[in-house]
Order: sequence, then C-alpha cells, then structure tokens
Amino acid sequence: MSDAIALDCSKCGAPVLHDQPGQAVACTFCGTMVTRPAQKVVERVIERVVVAATAPADARPARPGEAMMCPRCRLPLFRGEDGKVVLHGCGRCGGIWLDNASGKEVVERAQQSTIQLVERAGARAKVDAERQPPVACPVCAGSCARLLLAKGDAVVDVCSEHGTWFDRYELALVAHAYVPRPPTPAAKPTPLDDSFTVPDFRKTDWANSDVAAIGKGILLAVGLAAGLAGSAVVPRR
Repeated sequence: MSDAIALDCSKCGAPVLHDQPGQAVACTFCGTMVTRPAQKVVERVIERVVVAATAPADARPARPGEAMMCPRCRLPLFRGEDGKVVLHGCGRCGGIWLDNASGKEVVERAQQSTIQLVERAGARAKVDAERQPPVACPVCAGSCARLLLAKGDAVVDVCSEHGTWFDRYELALVAHAYVPRPPTPAAKPTPLDDSFTVPDFRKTDWANSDVAAIGKGILLAVGLAAGLAGSAVVPRR
C-alpha cells in the first residue's frame, strides 16, 4: 500500500485509506463509502499523508487470549475502559491503541472523561518513545500507514483493518479536537437605569429649595462685591 493516501470521510471526518484511484472504500468508523478522486485532486491532499513503511521484523500477531504488545516497547498493553471506549495503553511510553469501534466512538462522542483518562496515562509514562520509526499493528503485525490528522494535528499509525496507534498525548489532542464546543451566548443589552426621576419644577418650593438657596448666595456675593467697589472710590474735591 505504498501509494496509499487518506481522505476525510464526508460523514464523520475520520481518515479513510485509499490505494487505488476511483475505488470506493468504506470508512472504518461509520461505514460511509468514500471514492478516491482523480490524480489532480489527490495532489492537493498528498501533503497530509505519510505513506506506510515496512513493519519491524520482530513484530508478531497477538495470540488468542493474550495481551497485545506495545509496538514501541514490546511490552504488554494494559486495558482500560471509559463507557464504550476501550483503550489498550503502554505503561512505559504512554502510547494507546484504539480499535476501530472505539475510534469511531471518540470521533462521534468525545467525552472529557476519556480525555482525562488518556492524559493521566501520558503523565504516568516513564519515557518518550522515538516516534519516527513505523509501527506494526498490535493485532495482525501488519504495517500501519502514518497519517497526519487535520483535527488534533497529530501523526498517527493506522491499520485499516483493526485500529489506530496514538503515541504519548496524541489521543488527548485528537479527542480535544472532537469535543463539542457549546455555542457562545449572545451578549445581553445593559438595562437602562430608570431610578432617576425628573423633578417637576412647577411644584418646587422655591423659597426653601436648594436652587433658591444657591440663587440667594449668588445675589449676596454680587451685593458684597458692589459694596466693596463703592467704598474704594475716592470722592472728588
């Protein structure tokens, strides 16, 4: 599958692998049939695709009844559940394997509880594994295609038959990108302050009002100023 590319599913947005132009391929998450476009269209999406490489020589398929092995550390993966999401994680490198059903659940109904679970797994990891070498599918030991996801900006390793491998913290990034965001509430207009009452000047007691007192003060000041000015005049002889 060296010429495989990935396109986003028109229904759920999940990556869909294609290895032949013009063929319709079922999305492994929701079952929607997606057709690979002509070559001139492929050129616009090829930058988001990292082609599959040869699987490590020591990879082997999981035997019935035994735990899957981490494709990075070759250690048994532990199993965790959050509702319908089943995760198989590595306690050493923090990588997580999701089968296709669980991947579909994350894409369609991402939950904060899932994010918290995978973030704790990443925080408890002991090492940061090298992410460049290709990984083998923990189920069938086949080569995984490396894909750059538009949502979450993470490069993941996908086996179209069985599931997806996420290195440390990658699943948290992708799940965060799929969590529904509540709509921003519209700003409420500020109510006008109607507590101020315009006085009815027709009913004002001008003899006792503050306005009358101010007016009397002004008249008194003018009178005093005039008296002082008159006393300063020198009478003519």
